[in-house]
Amino acid sequence: MHLPGIQALWRDRRGGVSILTAILSMAMIGFAAFGIDVGMMTLSQRRLQGIADEAALAAAASSPDRRGEAVARLITANGLSDVTTTITPGTYRADPSVTPANRFTPGTDAGALRVTLTR
Repeated sequence: MHLPGIQALWRDRRGGVSILTAILSMAMIGFAAFGIDVGMMTLSQRRLQGIADEAALAAAASSPDRRGEAVARLITANGLSDVTTTITPGTYRADPSVTPANRFTPGTDAGALRVTLTR
């Protein structure tokens, strides 16, 4: 079976660049969307970290029985309603040989506070 129309279409190279451009444009748009999503997640995490730092300072400046109230007021002032807060008293050891995640030790001594915000 010999179809001259199909062979002619197969050999024709006109318009190949436009098809390739269309396919690559979709891939580039997909990568751009992924980059924007990652950027927005990073921005959201950094914003939440800043609010957590601010909440820790507010809790440290308040009396022990008013810490939760001070943090809740700060969370509301920043427009967050879907955040759960945890305030943990303890001690902090500023030792560079210890990893930052292990420098805080929870306890009853309120020499330091850890404020955790969870969405």
